[in-house]
Amino acid sequence: MQLRTAALIILSLALSLAVFGLLDPIAQDPTYHQFSDQRLVAGIPNFHDTLSNLAFLATGFFGLLALACLPAGIARGRAPWWPAAVWFFFSVMLIGLGSAYYHLAPDNDRLLWDRIPITLGAMSLLSTFIADRVDSGRGIQLYLPALLLAGAGSAVYWWLTQAAGQGDLRPYVVAQFLPLLAIACVCIAYPTGTWLSGQKFATMLLLYGLAKMSESNDLLIYLASGGIISGHSLKHYLAALATGIPVVHLLQLRHSPSRYLVHT
Repeated sequence: MQLRTAALIILSLALSLAVFGLLDPIAQDPTYHQFSDQRLVAGIPNFHDTLSNLAFLATGFFGLLALACLPAGIARGRAPWWPAAVWFFFSVMLIGLGSAYYHLAPDNDRLLWDRIPITLGAMSLLSTFIADRVDSGRGIQLYLPALLLAGAGSAVYWWLTQAAGQGDLRPYVVAQFLPLLAIACVCIAYPTGTWLSGQKFATMLLLYGLAKMSESNDLLIYLASGGIISGHSLKHYLAALATGIPVVHLLQLRHSPSRYLVHT
């Protein structure tokens, strides 16, 4: 167990150092804020990109509600992943609020409040898997705050460096994507747990990948749909759907705990 844990830590550190060692500072694309769907509806700027964030608020809220309704045997204080799961769903709600705030008047200053919750969500999701499969003891009291601080710090670092010059997105890139790779490694090294299965996490990854593809094809999707939906709005719905996978799992735990308590 200790050897596998050490290998995961070394791999994570090596990949993080590789990003900084092999890549030059990544500047913010100055055209990033120019989204394809800029329609004003009911007095709300960028209406669809803004209102589509309600999907995050909904999944975050129902996730917290599902946590509160778990059976006593896996509720608060019983399941080691419970505190990190609370942070995850709370972060999802913050993503909805931060992204909506940003899309009302997109600029770099508002983008900070979109990116901080994203890193908090990624880090807290990683923490749920660590608590479930790697360290179910008191370790979560140390690594959960540390990971959350590192995630938020990566976004703040970008904001500070872009205010002083070009900016550097490398820490933010690491904080957003390294947790996903680390979770995949955890699922392989520690195949048994009571939180999400590897298959459910793979579904989350698939939906998130589709969300990023939609984001990259913002205008193309907007034109192809006849102006019904833009790629960025679709990204919000797909990413929110990905965060809904844990909600489904919690509902399954509530209605059939013996079936879902142990899985691979």
